[in-house]
Amino acid sequence: MSKERKEAVTTHPPIILSLVSVLFLVTSIFEFWGLYLTGFKMFTFALLAAAGLIATVGLFRLKPWGLWLSYALYLPQMVQAATVLWSLILLEGFPASSFGGLLRICLGAYLILLTLSILLLWRKRGVFQ
Repeated sequence: MSKERKEAVTTHPPIILSLVSVLFLVTSIFEFWGLYLTGFKMFTFALLAAAGLIATVGLFRLKPWGLWLSYALYLPQMVQAATVLWSLILLEGFPASSFGGLLRICLGAYLILLTLSILLLWRKRGVFQ
């Protein structure tokens, strides 16, 4: 990689990584929303949301620790969201006209955004080296 290209990469993240940073920001916002919906009882939402925000900053600044933190957060975030979604479906079914239906749709969107962001990160991991 030429010196000019390396300089450009270290000062401005590629568009894909900016998109992934935004996706991680959105997933962190979903985590804070989940904390609010549980009446501030599930501390794991707060921990994952704060760590997601830190990972977002690391990704945007092209820090290797941001990449590794994102990888480390993927599994706990997926397990937590999938567990909550499955619990809601088992308890109430899938009514699309209620607040619970909106919550299920948001959880599904959260899972999709999280998976999309980790796949994009895996594809562009060479930028962090």
